[in-house]
Amino acid sequence: LDVLSSAAEVMKTQARTAIESVGGKFGRLLRLLPQELLGETMRYACSDVFDLIRLSHVNRRFRQAALGMSRLWSRVCSDMPIDIVRLCLERSGNASLHVVFNEADKRYSCRELGNLTASKSWSKVKDFTTEVSRSYSRWKNIEFRMPRSDDRELDFDGHSYSLYLWL
Repeated sequence: LDVLSSAAEVMKTQARTAIESVGGKFGRLLRLLPQELLGETMRYACSDVFDLIRLSHVNRRFRQAALGMSRLWSRVCSDMPIDIVRLCLERSGNASLHVVFNEADKRYSCRELGNLTASKSWSKVKDFTTEVSRSYSRWKNIEFRMPRSDDRELDFDGHSYSLYLWL
């Protein structure tokens, strides 16, 4: 057992030394990297705005790069918290916007769709629509991801509507 513990300690020390060596070189590389390339690197490293926010908190240089890349903030989605939508709209500056109304993960019955305006989901979509409509001149594209339903038609107030046309 002592032999295994000693071998593990040696391996741990070697790994730490290797990591510190690479970390130092990586830090130096990042300091020498021009701001524009750091921003482009961040663009590829971020899958969404939440990754971008996390990276902007690494240090002052990362924050400057994140704030200087307005197109990184240009995707807004209805399932984002409204504060994040506002932050994206502000930080995107004059960049063209990609607007997404995302209701795809929701599942409604026809009864729920008939009373959709009373739901919290509708209120959130309404708030999102209000915020993004203020920047309509910057919309580059708009995407609608619609909810699934087992029903194809909605019976409402004595009329029958195609679910896909109604939405």
